[in-house]
Amino acid sequence: MLYRGDVSQANRRAEQLRKGGIFNQKHGFYKRTRCTSAAQEAQSALPAGVINVCEDTEDEEEYGGEEKEIAKEMQELRASQKWVNQPGWDAVSEGQAGCPVTGNVVNLRLDWAEVERKMNRDLDGAVGKATAEKEDEVLRRYPLELLDPTQRAFANRVLAWGAELVEAYRRSVEAIAATGKPLKLPVLRTWLGGSAGSGKSTTLRTIVQHLRLMFAKANIGATVELTAYTGVAAFNIGLGAKTCCSSFQVFPGAVWQHELQGEAFRRLEQQWKDVVLLIVDEISFVGKAFFAKMHHRLQQGKRRFFSEAGLDPSDFLFGNVSMILVGDFGQLEPIDDWSMCDNEGKGQDCPARLRHLWRFQKQGQCLLREFLVATGETKPEAILLQNIHRSGDDMAWTESCLRLRDFECTEEDFRWWRSHDLDRGNLSESEKTYFDCHAVWLCARCEDVGARNGRKLAHMAEDEKRLIHQIHAQHSNKTAKRQPSSVFDGLRPVINLVRGCKVMLTRNVAYEFGLANGTRGTLIGVVYGPGGVGTFPEAVVAEFTEYCGPEFYPGQPKWVPILPKFSRKDGTRMTRIQFPIVAGFALTVNKAQGLTIKEGVVIHLVGSKRFRPASKHGLAFVAWTRSESFRMTAFKNLPAWGDFMKGKESDMLRMRKRFVERLQALHQNTLAANSDMKTAEQENAAYLRWKAEQEHDSKRARAA
Repeated sequence: MLYRGDVSQANRRAEQLRKGGIFNQKHGFYKRTRCTSAAQEAQSALPAGVINVCEDTEDEEEYGGEEKEIAKEMQELRASQKWVNQPGWDAVSEGQAGCPVTGNVVNLRLDWAEVERKMNRDLDGAVGKATAEKEDEVLRRYPLELLDPTQRAFANRVLAWGAELVEAYRRSVEAIAATGKPLKLPVLRTWLGGSAGSGKSTTLRTIVQHLRLMFAKANIGATVELTAYTGVAAFNIGLGAKTCCSSFQVFPGAVWQHELQGEAFRRLEQQWKDVVLLIVDEISFVGKAFFAKMHHRLQQGKRRFFSEAGLDPSDFLFGNVSMILVGDFGQLEPIDDWSMCDNEGKGQDCPARLRHLWRFQKQGQCLLREFLVATGETKPEAILLQNIHRSGDDMAWTESCLRLRDFECTEEDFRWWRSHDLDRGNLSESEKTYFDCHAVWLCARCEDVGARNGRKLAHMAEDEKRLIHQIHAQHSNKTAKRQPSSVFDGLRPVINLVRGCKVMLTRNVAYEFGLANGTRGTLIGVVYGPGGVGTFPEAVVAEFTEYCGPEFYPGQPKWVPILPKFSRKDGTRMTRIQFPIVAGFALTVNKAQGLTIKEGVVIHLVGSKRFRPASKHGLAFVAWTRSESFRMTAFKNLPAWGDFMKGKESDMLRMRKRFVERLQALHQNTLAANSDMKTAEQENAAYLRWKAEQEHDSKRARAA
């Protein structure tokens, strides 16, 4: 479907912005601007709209990031310095582990080259081209009947689009034979929203498998691609989902390449040539600048198809690929980018370090209209799932979290939360011990994460007489040592580990097998070379319960050797070799987004005079919803009630509510057009009838 006017306008805006102009939407012209005074220069350093400039805070001075985290961790380890890389320690024993099933000692050393070959070979086989299962298996595992009425309405709409696409493919073959040019394909632009527990993932999996089955039965070469911003979310979706960064070859911190070349371009073209539907999960984490880059990559990936058909690829938004945007804007906004809810950003207010992204932000704003405003032949749609599919035991906790999402929580909620405060609550000693020993701590400040991890490692070493493995990265020069991990794909200059400690991956190792950035596990052992303890190890072996790849150790399918990774700082010769793993007793709330922590969480939101984490949009809500129940949630120094009330003044909350109102209007129109539910009251009544039927069928099944 052609959109010459829209795309040409977006391209003209982009070209002018490259030259330093700012578009005046009222009068439709570009005006050259330049800061001419110190006051204007200072103003230009202010954020445009609301930007998540750091990991979990807007206060860069108080929350210094990873450098403070590492410094705090090292400081806590000073009390146990004698256990750090202790000279003369038996390195062979560190490379062995006892099998809990057989009791035998397992030698962790393997042929590392074979490990890498096996992982890559099996990974290629596992990913391949994701296809639907057999028809009877799809109908059994993904029945449409189990979707609630709102979910079913969305599924029916997408499947109706799929049927239109199949018919268009059939007619296009005839058109090519007659005229040499293909017909236009129907394009879908829709949102699927809803809070945690509303069934977004269930709905997506059902739709994807039924679409793939439909395309397979019609014998057409159309495919569905799934992406998510984080590796953990991509793994949770399954069905061949990839991360957004790998799908579009857009990586944080890397210099933007407007045109991919060579092998990178061939991979991009191969990936997208048959894709007709793209599903983007965690859309709240995708900023407008990244959104524009997605558009450019899809245009490049589809370029050959358009050229062979005699069409101009620049005339098609997102390569004419249909898209479903999925997520909850009540969570944290993007880092170093502009939220899709933010329409108040101004060019003169853009921070200096983000000016290179401003032109992409403007393009992303134009592209976003495609999903909000009817233009030409495209009609945007949306379905917002509002019914929470949780058991009755969890419903009180779920409702409390939903009130916190909009800072509408009550003092009764606050008193209930405070009953689980480790210092001022009503927890028993055994419960306090459990949360201290087994739960994951979620912190607002990176330095609190470092302090917690360092303290736990030190106690493990002292209490259990275990070695602290302090692994310093290998660098190309001294300057590289001082660089943060962000410029080396998450590889840290130094990591500290103790056998049996909780660990977390810091980059995607093989997310299709469950080894994604943020995946948590337990350290099994460290394998050293001839130099022994104190030298750079050959491998780190950890157990990851989510791992579903090839088995490396007989009888231990979850034990995985993690090999060192190489990274080069973009545009320089500086390199770093390190293991993509860190201690995982604590992590920031931002890194926890998308995780479900079954062992429970302790939420530790320490603030300052300049910034109160409990009042930041999305931060508390993400922290509160990482565990599965209130029973598995505790707090360390729960912030004051006033901090939560201050969140009502959040600019991001105001913009998000206004944005969701537009989606809600689309929701009502989409629901009315694709179901018998014309009003919100009819939608609620249909859900109650469906729920009663499900409970009746469940009782009858149990009786049988």
